[in-house]
Amino acid sequence: TENARLVISHVGDSRAVILRRGESGEALLAQELTEDHRPTDPSERKRIERLGGKVSFEGGSDRVRTGRGAGGLNMSRSIGDAELHSSGVSAHPDVSVRDLAPEDAAVLVASDGIWEVVSATEAAEIVSRFPPSKAMAAAQCLADEATARWLRGTDGEVVDDITVVLAWIDASRHCLDRKTTVSTTVPSLRSIVTDITSEPRSLVVQN
Repeated sequence: TENARLVISHVGDSRAVILRRGESGEALLAQELTEDHRPTDPSERKRIERLGGKVSFEGGSDRVRTGRGAGGLNMSRSIGDAELHSSGVSAHPDVSVRDLAPEDAAVLVASDGIWEVVSATEAAEIVSRFPPSKAMAAAQCLADEATARWLRGTDGEVVDDITVVLAWIDASRHCLDRKTTVSTTVPSLRSIVTDITSEPRSLVVQN
């Protein structure tokens, strides 16, 4: 930006991380910029219950349902899931502003399909293997690693939806570089299994 600032507006459990250059100048260090919106957070849960929603532990995580039992969202804020908005799930974002520093190298934004199986430190290490000119290869490598971990951990049955957005910072102008801003996605394996009952499909990585 003109004032060398990064503005982050965040809802849900996708996460933003800034990658910073270490003392060696090669390895990238990760610093998380957002905090997931979870119904276990006391203030989030209070809002949900005040508006008639319910929080219950199901399938390994706390989920939000309407007073009638509809829903089952494991986030306390969401732009979609309109059915739950009247039961306390909010679309209101947390907004923060960060001054960019010379050591800030890139911004990484990814869905929970990444962060459930790959730590921010591991993600930074993967991206460090590639120069900015190979941003798409770095994003794809991260998505592929997460996919492989989901498949190993669930005996090949589940891959959560995966989206990776990687934006390198133009050091000369202290702004995001459009030429090295890329994204890649991997669809949920559970969605594919549902879809093939009506129309055969294959697992596709969309660039």
